[in-house]
Amino acid sequence: MKYDTIIIGGGAAGMMAGIFAARKGLKVCIVEHMDRVGKKILSTGNGKCNITNMDMTCDKYYDLSQEDFNKVIGNFMPEEITAFFKELGLLTINKNGYIYPHSEQASTVLDFLRNELDRLGVQIYCDAKNAKITKKIPKFIVVFIYALLCIIASIDSNLGYVLLMPLGAILFMSRGQGK
Repeated sequence: MKYDTIIIGGGAAGMMAGIFAARKGLKVCIVEHMDRVGKKILSTGNGKCNITNMDMTCDKYYDLSQEDFNKVIGNFMPEEITAFFKELGLLTINKNGYIYPHSEQASTVLDFLRNELDRLGVQIYCDAKNAKITKKIPKFIVVFIYALLCIIASIDSNLGYVLLMPLGAILFMSRGQGK
């Protein structure tokens, strides 16, 4: 199969990356090592899924400079996150600055994300525990998948090193990771 973008990691970040890439007209696939995407979403916020926090400022993050905050978090502020989910049809509630789905069920958030990925035609490959990436200019090859762009969306910072360092890639991690 050939794709414009391959996303390694089907958690919240990978699913969001998949949605935004597909909305730009790219043919996208997500490769996830677990048996289904978004599994960890179900345990966030004690099963209620705290979607965002209305008090997102640089001082709330461990060892994050204002410049890094602006690059990473400042581009997708709480108002934009809630607008994104509202666009999907997900109603939210604000509890002391913490934004939850109105149902207060993390499974609701996962359902809305999965439905949008499906609507956009994003292909999902699960149980991909032995994914290997190679680069044949200008493409990345993940096992048998070909793409022009590869996004690593994984909380496991070592995964990026294992998959991308043999390609001569330069990795950027937020401060505090990999310590």
